[in-house]
Amino acid sequence: MSTAAIQSEILKTRKRPLTLWVIGILVTAVFFYPPFMAGISNFIVIDTSQGLSIWAGSLPEEAQAAAQKMREAVTFPNVIFTTLGVAASLGRVLMVILGASLAGNEFSWGTVRHLIGRTRDRLSFVNGKLAVLIGLTLLLLITGLVTGTLSGSGITPMVQDWITWNYFTPELFLQLPLALLIATLTVLPYAMLTFALTIITRSTATGLSIGLVTLLIGEPVFAQILASLPEPWNRMAFFIPYLNIQILKTWMETLLSGASHDHVGRSVAVLLGHTSAWAGLALASFRRRELTA
Repeated sequence: MSTAAIQSEILKTRKRPLTLWVIGILVTAVFFYPPFMAGISNFIVIDTSQGLSIWAGSLPEEAQAAAQKMREAVTFPNVIFTTLGVAASLGRVLMVILGASLAGNEFSWGTVRHLIGRTRDRLSFVNGKLAVLIGLTLLLLITGLVTGTLSGSGITPMVQDWITWNYFTPELFLQLPLALLIATLTVLPYAMLTFALTIITRSTATGLSIGLVTLLIGEPVFAQILASLPEPWNRMAFFIPYLNIQILKTWMETLLSGASHDHVGRSVAVLLGHTSAWAGLALASFRRRELTA
């Protein structure tokens, strides 16, 4: 992979206003999420531990425990993994947008043929964009993680207790990089899907629309349909990224308590497979097709 191609993509990405808009949206959302959830927990409680239960107004006694869980989730140290989950959920939508932009701008600007004609290295051209796409995903999640953690830590003394050194355990520092990598993996399949479709169709609008529809509607509905089938056909749902993301999201929420999940390894493998397949398809398509733009 050519470092020059990566440096070129980094320079173009830094100059795109869309990049700053995406980061700004994520930072704003994760910053206000902890105080918002802590505030509404005094009036509205949503409990999904045993079905869906919603209380509003004056909270009954059975809702107090659920309200406390809501507050604990957005205060230190639990806010670290809560924020990471929120950042990943919003990041999937935002990285679909950035993935389409990163792949499609050269076609819409009419510069792709000039760039390839100058270097004659198609693989480096696409690999540079893929490397920047992965880097942007990590940057987005790290930025959201830091912002949300600072916000949740700020409200912790008002909602719970003062933060002490007892919170900073070796387990916390070991689990944090793992959670960050898992969160990144839950975002990349959709970013790579949109990137590949934009490369194949040479249309930012087409790649973006298919990516958003797949993420928000297509996969959740398709996964539910597969899960409703009789044995053994319902197991096909476990090959859909959507269901595996839900498994990893649940696992991350209980990471501090040492909870384990039997399907974590399989979910990681499925998401890695989808990410690699879409990246490979983008490389293969761009390497073989004629450039008309």
